[in-house]
Formats: sequence, structure tokens, C-alpha cells
Amino acid sequence: MKEQENKELKTTKINFFKKVWYSITKLEKYQTLAEEGVGKSISYLAKLILIFAVIIAILGVIEVNNEVDEVIKYLDEEVPDFKYSDGQIVSDLNEVKRINDEEFGYGNIIIDLQTEDEETIKQYELELSKNSSESGLIILKDKLLQVRYNESTNNEEENNTDEIAVNQITYTTLSQNLLKTTEGEITKQQIIETLKGNTRIYLGCINFVVYLISYFIVYFMSTITYILVLSVIGYLTSKITKIKLTYSEVFAMSVYALTLSTILNIIYTAVNYFSGIRISFFQVAYIAIAYVYMVAVLFLMKYDALKKQNNSDTKTKTQVDDLNDEDTAETEKKAENENKKETDNEDANETGEDDKTNKVKDKHEK
Repeated sequence: MKEQENKELKTTKINFFKKVWYSITKLEKYQTLAEEGVGKSISYLAKLILIFAVIIAILGVIEVNNEVDEVIKYLDEEVPDFKYSDGQIVSDLNEVKRINDEEFGYGNIIIDLQTEDEETIKQYELELSKNSSESGLIILKDKLLQVRYNESTNNEEENNTDEIAVNQITYTTLSQNLLKTTEGEITKQQIIETLKGNTRIYLGCINFVVYLISYFIVYFMSTITYILVLSVIGYLTSKITKIKLTYSEVFAMSVYALTLSTILNIIYTAVNYFSGIRISFFQVAYIAIAYVYMVAVLFLMKYDALKKQNNSDTKTKTQVDDLNDEDTAETEKKAENENKKETDNEDANETGEDDKTNKVKDKHEK
């Protein structure tokens, strides 16, 4: 029955979703799937990872949109009116404003749109380098300063800023790169309206494409690495258990064995995004589940091979017994025929002697 099903599978093209179903629930179909070749298995893997990348890209776009909403809300409610003109930001904000990294997650932010004093700016850099967990941002009237966390600076008692990593970006450069011009004025309200309008759609599309390509490439390469490890282990296991398989067949089966692990990874990523739940040893479980599938398939194949061998031995034995029975019957028949011939010969001899005796008797009487 199984052989007939496998023959039907060979002559019928198996679609992607059936392969997913077979990979999870039909271990007996693995050999048939593997016989399609490495090319088919790689194509299947690419489709599976593409689905994964699409889901991750959508989650990434949602996250960026949420961050844009936070920026819009903060600009609208917390930031005083300002305008950008001739490479500078002009605002009525006369005080220094500090934002902790819990609000945006980008590091501590210091806003001072009035000062031009280099010593004051150096003190801001030192403050951020000591207090920020990763990096910090200084917003001045003519430029942005990204300050990177420096552990050695954090441990120093003196106000030494020589080793602080600072990346400077002028508003003129930003305007040229983003707006393709350095002329004109930009107000806070214009920025808010831009972020609410078509720019958001444009950013969403760009982010989706970037996330999709990057996640697909990274996850595809990492999955291929797992497959290579799994296929080598599976191939050695097949040799130990004396199952006749080529490495290409084992490689293809390794691809299908990772199906459930990949689906669980998709679910885990989504759950982690929405709830923040983390599983410490998930990657260990990821490869362990695939290996369990691989070993289960190999032992199922071994069991089927032994079963076929036993059936073959039983059939052979039956055929030998039948031949022996036929030989015995033929021998008995030959013996019976020989006995019959001997009996007939004896009867014929007795009849001949009786006839001879009767003739002699008749002669004497005459």
C-alpha cells in the first residue's frame, strides 16, 4: 500500500503546502520527497524562508510605524515651535532639555539650541558617554552629535573627552541628503504633516523591502549552515544503521526535517515581538527538533527495510518448501510407478508359467 502511494507521489507533482504537511506529519514520505533531488528541496526551503522573511518584514514595518507615531506625538506635545533655515534651527527654547533613553530607546538625548560654547558641548559629550547604555545624541542649533558609549571614559574620574567617539552631522548635510536642497524653511508643523502623509507610506515600503531582502539572505544562509550540520550527522547515522542513502538524499531530507523548526521560529518571533517573551535555549531546541525528525525518518526507513527483508525471506522459504513438496510428490509418484511395473511383471510371469503348465498337461493327456 505504501509503495503504491509512493509511486503515485513520484508521478504527481507535490505542491508546496503538501510538502509542508508531509514534512511535519508524514515521515514515510521523506524518501519520496528526497528523491525529487537537491534542487527541489532548495526551492522548497527558499519558499519557506521567504514566508518567514515576509512576516518579519511586516513586523518590522509595524514597529517603525509605531516609532514614527511616538516621534509625531513627542514633537506635537513636548517640543516647542521651531523652524529650520539656512542650516540652523531657530526656536524659543532657552533651557537645556534632557530626555532619557526609556522614551525612545536610542540613548540619552540633550537638546540645547542656544549654546555655541565648545566647553559646554564637551561636558555634554562626557555626560552622555558616562550615562548612556549604548549611545547618546546632542541636538544643537546647527548640528547633531552622536556620542558613543565609552567604557574606559566611564571609569575615569577626570573630565577627559579625548577618547569619546563622536559622530557629527550638520543640518545642511541632512537637508541636502533628505530634501535635495539646502534652501527654504521647514517648520515643526511641516515635519509633523510630512511624517503623517505620503512620507510614512514611502518609508514603510522602503523598510519592507530592506527588511525582506536582509532577513531572507541572513536566515537563508544560517539555515543552510544548520542543514549542512544536520545532513552530515544524518549521513553518518545512515552509515551506522546500514541504510543505503546518498548524501544528496540525506541533504534533501535535512531540508524537510527543518520545516517544523522554521514554523516554530516564525511563531516565536511573532510572540516575542508582541509580548517580549524570550526563550533562552530556543536555538538549541530548533536544531534538536530537526535532528529528532531526521533520526525518526532514518529508523523508520530501517524498519521498513527489515520488514521487506523478512517478507522476502518468508516468501523464499515458502517457495523452497513448495519445491520440496513437489519433489517429494514426484519421487513418491515415481516409486509408485516402479512398484506397479514390478507387480505387473510378476503377474505376467505367473500367467506365463500357468500357460506353460497347462500346455504340458494337455500334451500328456493326449
